[in-house]
Amino acid sequence: MKKTSYNTPARKALIEFFKSNKDNQFTSKEVSKYFSYNGAPGKSTVYRQLAELCRDGIVKRYSTNVKTPLYQYFSEGECSDHFHMKCTLCGKLFHLECHEMSLLAEHISHNHKFSIDRKNTVILGQCDSCFEGENT
Repeated sequence: MKKTSYNTPARKALIEFFKSNKDNQFTSKEVSKYFSYNGAPGKSTVYRQLAELCRDGIVKRYSTNVKTPLYQYFSEGECSDHFHMKCTLCGKLFHLECHEMSLLAEHISHNHKFSIDRKNTVILGQCDSCFEGENT
């Protein structure tokens, strides 16, 4: 049974925060710090709401190489059927809508009897900007 989420002022505030920073990712500490300077909700409410927003599919939680998860907003259906790439240096997340990856997912499903959750699959590596920066 799915737990019901209420559309509280704190929930609305967090959703608006993420929508207005759509292309950015934040740690829970950064989100909490933002609200500590800009009014409610409080720290425990922020952490609880982040968990609920992730459970409800409004905000995505990504693990990084620094052991601190990042949170990012995605509009409904935006990440339902493709993979993602994440730069391990700058932390930027990229959508990977590629026919070849779909073929890979089909291969794995058919030949290895394993279904990949595409919207939650993240390939780690380095983006062009960071890769070029390291090699200049």
